[in-house]
Amino acid sequence: MPNKIQFTKVACNDIKQLFQFFLKKNPHSASQLLEGIKRAIALLEHSPFSCRKSRSDNPFLRELLLSFNSGGCVALFKIEENLIVTILAVRYQREDDYYL
Repeated sequence: MPNKIQFTKVACNDIKQLFQFFLKKNPHSASQLLEGIKRAIALLEHSPFSCRKSRSDNPFLRELLLSFNSGGCVALFKIEENLIVTILAVRYQREDDYYL
């Protein structure tokens, strides 16, 4: 049974801001961003523990790299009970403030 994926409001806002940012630069990049997020969700539905740990003291807080274009994004997520994966934040790789 696949994991249920849910997004926090912060993560939804992050995705909207990233989409708008890339849409201004290059509409194709914005489209690639959304495709990368879709692929990431598919991975998290079936194997969230394959992603790297965000912190060594919490095996349930993890990061997923979303590659697209010449860069990418990092999604911070937590694995919860009852097959739920909550995406907490999504940031462009060059940002350093996605930790909550």
